[in-house]
Amino acid sequence: MDIISRITKMKTEKLSEIAESAKAGDTSAIVSSANYFQTLERCEQQTENILRTLDRLEQEGAVPVPAPTPHGGPDFTNKRQKGAMRRMAFVDRLRQQGIQIRQVRGVRYHIPPDRTVGIAFASEIRRHRWWLGLPREAYDAFVLICEDENGATTNFIFPRTFYEQYADFLSENNDQLKFNITVRDSLYSLQIPGRPDIDLTEYIGAYGHLQ
Repeated sequence: MDIISRITKMKTEKLSEIAESAKAGDTSAIVSSANYFQTLERCEQQTENILRTLDRLEQEGAVPVPAPTPHGGPDFTNKRQKGAMRRMAFVDRLRQQGIQIRQVRGVRYHIPPDRTVGIAFASEIRRHRWWLGLPREAYDAFVLICEDENGATTNFIFPRTFYEQYADFLSENNDQLKFNITVRDSLYSLQIPGRPDIDLTEYIGAYGHLQ
């Protein structure tokens, strides 16, 4: 079993433990398992970074010089943990609705028989605005989870046709497509450079795109 498969197996087992703890109302066990799960996600990300670096080395034949990490830089652990927890809660809700979904790796999920789903999460970077990112892939559907300053979340669920129509026009950074969502007078919109804002009302809670 390779490292990624091993991590995926461990994450699946830990998710099952979290679900059981949630049913039992064991908060301390949930927190402990969530921390464990977060550690696995960091291991997964580090492994993916190593694999990407090795691929680049094979292609370029050069040793990249890593950028220095600023002393006292921002700690993204809590953000990562919050994102993992929000995605777990969303996946649990889908399972309660009879949608069989499992995590493959990071923000990539699978719905039988062969559907690939991306799930991204973000808190407000400033009032009424969210920046979310997803790796560029051939998604059959994707989900953007936006958390407001009060901790409430709004789930936007998009079909494959939406992705195919707009993916090439989105901003891209570090191999990730960037989704810029804003809300004004309770109207959510996706902003794409050089194009009119897209009304997202019909995609709020649109679980049918995952069935």
